[in-house]
Amino acid sequence: MRYRTLFLVLIAASLTAGSLHAQNLFRPPPRLTNDTVTIGWRAMFGVDVTFSKLGGVSLQDPNYTSSGSYPGLNFNDGYILRDNTFSADGSKSLDGKTVNFSYASASQVISDASGTSIDYHSYGSVTNATALETTDSGMANGWELQYIHYFGRKQRFGFLAGFSFNTFSTSQQNTLTNDLLERTYNHRTGSRIYNTGTTTSNDAGYTGPIYRPEAVGTQVTPATSINIPERSIDPSLLTTTPIPNGAEVDGDWEVNGSFYSFRIGPVYDLSLSKKFKMQVGAGLASVFFSSDFQAKEIVTAIGKPGKPTTFNKTQRDSEWLVGGYVDANANYQINERMNFFSGMQFQSTSDYTGYNDAREVKVNMANEVYMRAGVGFRF
Repeated sequence: MRYRTLFLVLIAASLTAGSLHAQNLFRPPPRLTNDTVTIGWRAMFGVDVTFSKLGGVSLQDPNYTSSGSYPGLNFNDGYILRDNTFSADGSKSLDGKTVNFSYASASQVISDASGTSIDYHSYGSVTNATALETTDSGMANGWELQYIHYFGRKQRFGFLAGFSFNTFSTSQQNTLTNDLLERTYNHRTGSRIYNTGTTTSNDAGYTGPIYRPEAVGTQVTPATSINIPERSIDPSLLTTTPIPNGAEVDGDWEVNGSFYSFRIGPVYDLSLSKKFKMQVGAGLASVFFSSDFQAKEIVTAIGKPGKPTTFNKTQRDSEWLVGGYVDANANYQINERMNFFSGMQFQSTSDYTGYNDAREVKVNMANEVYMRAGVGFRF
């Protein structure tokens, strides 16, 4: 009797386990939600960039510290620096003179009854208010992420929230003609410098060696010395003269930026077959645009001796832009959970303006065109 009862219990347990296993086998898969996430590639076209107010390079301060604490003087057409007659700490000249000086042209030397002086020059340029340099950004690659929630059983209408990122880079090179700024510093040497090719004494009683400089960087012999300037130049010794169209500016302007785009709006899906459907949408767009605007400019004084003045600076700016978008996409359903899409989007927002001192770069964001492709996942 005991074995019979045990046998019946084992049969009942087996039937129960089989029934539970069959229920698990034929249980329907989890119901899909009305939510889809897409991720994909995104390329931007149709952005025009205009550089303006270019070529304004400030006059450089000739005072700088070359060594020790004494400020030497550097100009476009020469220099006056300390020599070995300075004190050990470099703070002062022991005899008030230096032999470490140079100038670019004999025309800079002025001799009169009071002695000799040298005209040194610094060059800058005035901003060209009319020059406009326009270029196209080309293709700017990036990526996007979107979330779509559909309403109802047919899932034709939905609401989209999307984010995308695109890099941006463009540059322009040209040569401009700007007004020149010429600042002259007249330095009294305290001794006569000859450029006549003969050794004669002058009416100031100085007889010295001939020095005829050939280029900036030529150093005089130790027998010839001039007064060392004060620690800072007396402003009364400086004169600034504008010369119309006297500067040639070789420019290279570049902007590198990043677009962080946010979009929200409704979508509508139109089924074409079991596998294919079209999707259209429209809505609001907001873009955070951050850029680095770099300007490289070389100013040459036309018809004047000496080296050019250079400018190289990068300035970062950012701005929020607002606008709207419309798009159209073709979707192919790979399976019930995954699809492939490709399409185009038109987006228009306010323009972006960046600055580098007085220079401006304007990015026209009114006609952005995007190509898109990626995959979507329903969960």
